[in-house]
Amino acid sequence: MAATVLNPLPLRLVSTHVPPQVWHCLPAFMSWAVDLPSAYPAAVKSMAAAFNNRPDLHAPICLALQRAASQVRPCVRACLRKRSARMRVVERVLPVVCE
Repeated sequence: MAATVLNPLPLRLVSTHVPPQVWHCLPAFMSWAVDLPSAYPAAVKSMAAAFNNRPDLHAPICLALQRAASQVRPCVRACLRKRSARMRVVERVLPVVCE
């Protein structure tokens, strides 16, 4: 039995419908992304270009950036708390060591 071949989508449909669908997945990819600090510099140019050229993509791009910022904020706060705790220890130990 021969396999049936489906008609491929016209390129016009693919180019107008697939990119918005992919861009709408961006907020999900930004959820607790462990490689965000290293991946962001490479992706920011594409996001900025899409944001400037495609008004229909404003919502998913803004949501992705908002999600990334809200998830990074607690990590930064935790690092600052650890740093301030370390500084308190250094402030206590340093005078004793230097006497």
